[in-house]
Order: sequence, then C-alpha cells, then structure tokens
Amino acid sequence: MGRGHRPEALTNPARERGYLVGPLRISVMPRFRDLLLVAALLVPASLPAQNALPPAPEVQRSPSRFRFGPEASTTLRDLWTRSVAEKREYVACMGGVIREDSVFVERVLPLEPTRADSLGVSAQASIDTCGPPLYHGTVHTHIALIDGERPYERFSGSDRGVMLMWWRRWKMDGMFCVLYTQKDAYCEVDGSGIFNMSRSAY
Repeated sequence: MGRGHRPEALTNPARERGYLVGPLRISVMPRFRDLLLVAALLVPASLPAQNALPPAPEVQRSPSRFRFGPEASTTLRDLWTRSVAEKREYVACMGGVIREDSVFVERVLPLEPTRADSLGVSAQASIDTCGPPLYHGTVHTHIALIDGERPYERFSGSDRGVMLMWWRRWKMDGMFCVLYTQKDAYCEVDGSGIFNMSRSAY
C-alpha cells in the first residue's frame, strides 16, 4: 500500500459512517444507528405516562345543611305553636338520613312533658326514646327571649350536656335542632368525628 492509501475496510461507507459532534467524530453502525433513532422517537411518547400523576382521591363532603320533609315540617310547626301557647319548651325525637351534603329530617315524634325538669321533658327520657333505628337525635323549642327581644338561636350549656349524654348512650353521630322562631331552626350534626352546623327554615 502506498502512503496515504487507507484500507478499504475502514473507508467502506456500508461498514462505517461518521458523525461530527464538535471536534470529535463518532462512528455509528447503520443498523445500530437506526435503532437509536427509533428509541429517540419512542422515549418522548412514553414520558407522559411514566410521569403522569395519579388521580386525585375523591373528597367526601360533610353535611352542611338540614332539610325537612313535609310531615316533619308540619309536626315542628305544631310543636312551636303549642310551645308558645303554653309558654313552655317542648322536646321531640328527630330521625332522618344524610345524603351527600344534606341532612334530611323525615320523622319527628313529640314527647309528652313531665315534671322531671324545668324543660318539661326529662333528659334521660329523650335520650332513651330518641335513639336508632327510628330516631337519631332531638329537637326542642327555645321560646325565651334575650332581653325580651331576641331569641336564643344556639344550644345552651345544658343542651350540649344532653347531646353529649345522647352520644355516650348510642355511640354514633347525632342530629340536633333548636327551634327559635315559628319558621327558623339552628341544627347540628354532632359526634366523635363530625361537627357541622346549619341555620335552616323548617
């Protein structure tokens, strides 16, 4: 071989091809080069699947309002009217269901007053009677006025004591309401793991 003559094996374009990368020459076999090209085209398409975020968990919403069925509303209005006429507070059992973000009150059972306490119905009687499966708490009237003008729109300390006794007796979240006008009620779902309040028309 003369000087300057390169071997055929090294100069055959079918055996070897070079690519310039800066000052360097990279030699790639044709078939291997084609595989690299295919891989380069596939990788970007697979990245989104690998990096995709998992779907967000479904959020369970707590009940935020009370709704009253027709029969329950009629019974509550009668309870208020009777309470105002006799100038004494009345208590009733209350039953219903929780659907999505609402508590639906479907059943109301007025309790007959006794001489057991100043509210007219003994706390223990309401706790024992107003339990599952038919009932899930209590409702009572607040006819007294603050300074003779404004109604008591919230539960009193003694009311909350009865609510706590109810939870200890039945070991489940309960629904409780106080009627403070002829059409307005303040209600809560209260228990070990939930606490929601709502002002609602009944």
